[in-house]
Amino acid sequence: MVLGVMLMLANILYRFPGELKFDAMIQYDQVISGIYNDFHPPVMTRLWSLLHPIADGTAPIYVAHLAMYWSAFMLLGYELHRRSRAIAGLVVVALGATPVLIMMNINVVSDVGLASSFLLVVGLWLQVQRLGRWTAATVVLVALLLSYGTLIRANAVFAVPPLLLLIFGSRLTIASLPKTLALSALVAVLLIPASSFVNRYVLGASPGGAMGTLQFFDTMGVVRLSGDRSVLGNFANQYPANAHCYSPVMHDTLGVRCRQFTETVRSSPQITSIWIGAIKKHPLSYLEHRLLNLNSAFYLYVPPFHVALARENRDNATPPYVSGKGWVLDNLRSIPILSAASMIILAVGLYLMVGGAEYRDRTELTAVRGMLTSAILYSAAFAVVNVASEQRYSLWLMMATMTSAVIAAPVLKNRLIARDPTLLVVMSLMASVCVVELYARWTVDTSFTAL
Repeated sequence: MVLGVMLMLANILYRFPGELKFDAMIQYDQVISGIYNDFHPPVMTRLWSLLHPIADGTAPIYVAHLAMYWSAFMLLGYELHRRSRAIAGLVVVALGATPVLIMMNINVVSDVGLASSFLLVVGLWLQVQRLGRWTAATVVLVALLLSYGTLIRANAVFAVPPLLLLIFGSRLTIASLPKTLALSALVAVLLIPASSFVNRYVLGASPGGAMGTLQFFDTMGVVRLSGDRSVLGNFANQYPANAHCYSPVMHDTLGVRCRQFTETVRSSPQITSIWIGAIKKHPLSYLEHRLLNLNSAFYLYVPPFHVALARENRDNATPPYVSGKGWVLDNLRSIPILSAASMIILAVGLYLMVGGAEYRDRTELTAVRGMLTSAILYSAAFAVVNVASEQRYSLWLMMATMTSAVIAAPVLKNRLIARDPTLLVVMSLMASVCVVELYARWTVDTSFTAL
């Protein structure tokens, strides 16, 4: 606990009062004005509003998120200690100070709130299993954390169902995987309108056009990749063909390069029908667009600085325009073993290795399966629900996978000694992904950012 508190204070002071990103700037404007919309998570903005009397600026929400973050790591470490795994407990606490995680948690972004609240839920579940009972305070706290994590990102609805199944007694083994996936899909479908209702009528946020942004991004991807602008319907003649509006990296290029056209079509009442029509007419182009965006978001086969290049509208620029800090951060993001592509392989491999029936009644491994299933489904959702590329999107995947690896270390050791084929396959796949990523960093032309 002492180690955790010291690391938390050091983390808070390192970049106090937090790195202010563009999304957070918009949210702070809403905090000041008291007028909210749901393009950015109103639950985070509302919490920020409640904390705002304490201090102006980003400090209150920054400290609140980091307090959740470190509480999660400390609670998990403590629970492992109480299960006679003191060294594993210390390692879990120390994981919180991993540079790549610190690089992300110092930012005032929703991803920190999501990952921290979900990890804290897992820690509280382990505590309940040890004590053998749910207290009223724990029930309320878990409900608040799950609600916050669910509402803080639109695609969080895919991460919540496995955690709910964990709480309600599911062991989440491989044998029960079909049932887990079916129930998760059902719960996610139900949570989508429920989240919208809460955002609109409980949190008082007006529609911000998030769905329209996704639909327009998809439609423009189809137009660019199929070469068929007719899918734009009445807006086809307005399409700025020579402006290269679209990049698979992020939707921001649409607003930067083709602002007027973007604002006109994205806010049109016809956007949903245009989107559906484009996908129906060119399903392969839609699939290619989604795969290109997923590749970018997972930092798989991409050139150096690919996000910065797309954002700056410099499709063939050279790295010197990037700041020294930007160069360091980009290289840290580009360590192959830390990419979302590598982490998803590791997460799936870990699940397969601890999901067998022989581990059904081991409480800490049940927690591992809950975390991994949640993180995998959440990450998989980016294949269809994503409009940008930021490493912070994989924060929950990273935290869940790294923590799970420590908790499941005894199982992994035994499988390594036994030369388990699953472990060997996972290691081979991760090595292959790392080779692909390194090759891309040296060979892929920066024009990828605009195809």
